Amino acid sequence: MPELPEVETFRRVLERAATGRTVTGFENPDRYVTRPHRGREIARALAGRTFRGFERRGKLVIATLEPDGPALLLHFGMTGEPVPLAAGAPAPAFTRALLRFHGGDGVAFRDPRKLGRLRLAPSAEVPAGLGPDALGISWSAFRETLRGARGGAKAVLMDQGRLAGIGNLYSDEILHRAGIRPGRAWSSLGESDLRTLHRATRAVLGTMVRVEADWDRLPRGWLLPRRGRDGTCPRCAAPLARTAAAGRTSWYCPRCQR
Repeated sequence: MPELPEVETFRRVLERAATGRTVTGFENPDRYVTRPHRGREIARALAGRTFRGFERRGKLVIATLEPDGPALLLHFGMTGEPVPLAAGAPAPAFTRALLRFHGGDGVAFRDPRKLGRLRLAPSAEVPAGLGPDALGISWSAFRETLRGARGGAKAVLMDQGRLAGIGNLYSDEILHRAGIRPGRAWSSLGESDLRTLHRATRAVLGTMVRVEADWDRLPRGWLLPRRGRDGTCPRCAAPLARTAAAGRTSWYCPRCQR
């Protein structure tokens, strides 16, 4: 599932392909991903408008338009991605929505599992209930935002209302780097643990953004490529353990993570 680094990569794709471009058409052959909008509602709202820019908060991309009007919110779900199209090029398989620009080129919203969403918002303001972005959060904001959180460490890191952008995969990497087990009670973490978690969060997400979420470009010593059966800890070579945390499968090192 796309998490913050993947979505930042998608934002950059959209920025390159669509900033400054004027919309001449919008097609949504599968209206499930544009619910609750009906028929040509999004097409009418976008027609003749120009994309001003693309911002990101956590896993959400917010497209701003001019003249001033509604914003387009893009959530990529589990398998969504933007695919730039040259003029005359056919849309790829599993295209759920399609933007066209002057000149005939465009961007397809490809989503095999149909778990993504495209919807209009009155403005480019971040939707209510979404926490601060996990990549740029300062130490003081991190401590304050997560003060009083309850539940296991993994569940808290994945709570989008507290910290936006971290999902199942990167929470495992962050916790491994911090030496904390996924199910450890958040209330048991001291300030030194929280500082370590903050540094690990910034380091993991920052590295993944730099390599454009390409696992083949990861530095050595990361847990991510080893997650799964027969996986071993990159630090001590102990077999990884599997557990359920926040309703998701989690992998950790029973030696290195307290």
